Amino acid sequence: MHKTILLFLLTAVATTTRADTITCHFTEPYLTVEHDTAAATLVFSGLGIETEVYENIGLTITGVNSLTLAWDDENRLDLIINYQGTDSMSDHIYPIEAYYGVGANEGRLRQGGCTTTRLPMIIPVDSEE
Repeated sequence: MHKTILLFLLTAVATTTRADTITCHFTEPYLTVEHDTAAATLVFSGLGIETEVYENIGLTITGVNSLTLAWDDENRLDLIINYQGTDSMSDHIYPIEAYYGVGANEGRLRQGGCTTTRLPMIIPVDSEE
């Protein structure tokens, strides 16, 4: 059983790291981080902030089901493929749980949810949408 779970997680990581777009959503403040794995670009945007585009941003595999995006020598996005991601505003389930932090200041760590082309968001059956 453990081998089956491990194989699934490795497949999910491999699927995510192929050419794809990873889109993460955060609330309070409203932030969107979008990473194009083929172009290695990252677009950071949000309500009331100027859109920033970073180039040559690659994914680093940090574990069986975890990845990290780092840019600006201070900003970092940790991704965990576990189907426990949330945007904190809806009952949608995101396949990737995300943590965004600025530098070493853990007090500013934000939790969000991410999707990819191959790993879409799940809308529960009892959802009002």
